[in-house]
Amino acid sequence: SWSYRNDSYSASVNQLFKIDDDRTLTFNINYLYDRQKQDSHSITDYYLRNDSFWIINEINRAVNHINFLGGNFVYKLNSRKLYLKDKSSLNFNFSRVNDALEEDTGDVGQRFNVNDFNFRNSFCLLTNRGIFGRSFTSELSVYHTHTDLSLPEIHRNFLYNRFFIENGINLLTFNFRLLKIVLDGKAGGRSSHITTDFLQKNDVSYQEYNVLLNPTVMLFQQGKIQFTV
Repeated sequence: SWSYRNDSYSASVNQLFKIDDDRTLTFNINYLYDRQKQDSHSITDYYLRNDSFWIINEINRAVNHINFLGGNFVYKLNSRKLYLKDKSSLNFNFSRVNDALEEDTGDVGQRFNVNDFNFRNSFCLLTNRGIFGRSFTSELSVYHTHTDLSLPEIHRNFLYNRFFIENGINLLTFNFRLLKIVLDGKAGGRSSHITTDFLQKNDVSYQEYNVLLNPTVMLFQQGKIQFTV
């Protein structure tokens, strides 16, 4: 015999606010709950040489739970002198699976859990005034996941963390007749950390940092030639 049941619920909220003629705020929030349950029962008869029977009675139960909550938020400013956009997203995921096998010789169960967290942010600022700092951008990401597996007399873990950031800025934009000089800069870094004991115990970390300056010289005459270095 076999049976299956699925219960699923979801909710979503979306909203746009117009703060004034230049500014808006948008957000949406989503939630999902999902539960799946499976049950099976089997009886198997084996005929042996000595005119006897070997009967195997198995009951298998599995339950899978998913809980997800996520949101996105966007703030935007668009005026004659300034453009600004800030976007953020935040997600949580909690999942677990429980399995159980019942036999005449004994019971075996396992539990598998996964917990995730993810945050992302992007920022952009543009202006048409002055020769310094006409633009600024930023990207940020944070991710975390934790997985654990439990069996009879066995427990295993996996942990992973990741971080990333990159910032960019326009340091100088200068125009003189047919000559245009632009100096941009970037700075950022990333790191990750893994801890696991699935096959053997491991603890690994990684870091990377960078700084970049990008000068650009353009010689142009509108509609005729353009030369960039």
